[in-house]
Amino acid sequence: MCVHPRVTNHHAAEIEREASEMPDFCEWTAAERAKLLNVCTFGAKYLSCGQKDLGMSFHAYCSFKHLSEAFELPGQTAKQCQYLETVVPPATAWILLAGQKIYKLCECNQTVYHSLEQWADWERSFDKVAAVEGLQSSVKHNALQAWEEMYKIEGKL
Repeated sequence: MCVHPRVTNHHAAEIEREASEMPDFCEWTAAERAKLLNVCTFGAKYLSCGQKDLGMSFHAYCSFKHLSEAFELPGQTAKQCQYLETVVPPATAWILLAGQKIYKLCECNQTVYHSLEQWADWERSFDKVAAVEGLQSSVKHNALQAWEEMYKIEGKL
């Protein structure tokens, strides 16, 4: 079944509000970034193997939402680079570890936070990361890996 058992379209505004209440990633330390990556890695592994979602697909959505938000920051600033250095590795983990499952949720288009249109937006966001000047090469490499995996999942590569 594609629909998260606790989420209906009626809850869309509440989900969007919760996702927008995440902290300012520009201020995070390396230790905090590592913790976020560890949590997302666990969530992605659980989502890919688990029999029940337990909200993991919502957490994946949050990671991708924050990746997209980085490109809403004005200009290519140091703040944007700091933001991307925090959000790209976790978003990459979701794709590399649970991309197949997330794509199936998007294909079903029955949850309020997963659709093929959103998948395409996330894919474009990973592609945009490569063009950001001043960004660590490891972060650009993560984004490229995620972008390639998304294309493989879609059967384009």
